[in-house]
Amino acid sequence: MSAPDANSCPEPAVLAAFVEAKLSAADRLVVERHVTTCPECLLVVGEASDYLLDEKDGGEVEADPPSPSRRGWGFAAAAAAVLFVCLAVAWLATHSSDSLARLRALAARLPARPVEGRLDGFSYVPYVAHMGGPDKAESIGEAALQTEARRIREAGGNDGAAWHARGVAALVVGQNADAVRFLGLATQRSPEKAAYWNDLAAALLASSPPDSRAALAAADRAVALAPSLSAAHFNRALAADRLGRRAEAARSYARALDLDPRSPWAAETRRHLNRLSR
Repeated sequence: MSAPDANSCPEPAVLAAFVEAKLSAADRLVVERHVTTCPECLLVVGEASDYLLDEKDGGEVEADPPSPSRRGWGFAAAAAAVLFVCLAVAWLATHSSDSLARLRALAARLPARPVEGRLDGFSYVPYVAHMGGPDKAESIGEAALQTEARRIREAGGNDGAAWHARGVAALVVGQNADAVRFLGLATQRSPEKAAYWNDLAAALLASSPPDSRAALAAADRAVALAPSLSAAHFNRALAADRLGRRAEAARSYARALDLDPRSPWAAETRRHLNRLSR
């Protein structure tokens, strides 16, 4: 097991040793500093700590008293879980404005994204049409995603940020009608937020039936508020494409590509452009 690198995510074996309190003091400090700034690794550490405590508390009662080594392991697991809670509190304290960070991290692990549109701040995941329904394959992180979406929906708040978080949470778990309603409320309460209009456009494109005209209007509003928001140009292009406005769609895809030429989203945007140029 190599020592943790302060400039990149630790290897899985390093995170496991961190959870089990097996790292040296110096290595533990490196991992602590990284985890407090990385939602993905924070999520891994939290789930691992929960698992260790579940194994400790949920197993069968032993006939014999636990050996000192078993007791030490239990104390280490409990200490790791306490440390994780402290890290989580510290991370949330510095990221309190982003209630969707954990949801984004979980969604990034899915084999395919749930909607064709581009949600603000979400990592690239390929889109597979007609993936829903009873034949949909269960992914490892889907249960955690459902749990986090439910937590967000049940959280308090009646401002634009709260309704935006609820809308995005509903959208990523397939509750598209609720997503449109919640995101509509978000844009009513905070009409100056380009990200809210962008995500509403994505939800309208995913609704049944899709409302491409309303999606185009929402994307236009997002572009007007934030001309450099690549996701809004991408969603505008999707809406125009579905309305048969191919030249307009091509221009919006090209603008999205100009603004975001190197991320994984760029390859998908180029495929749309190539299709429209045939």
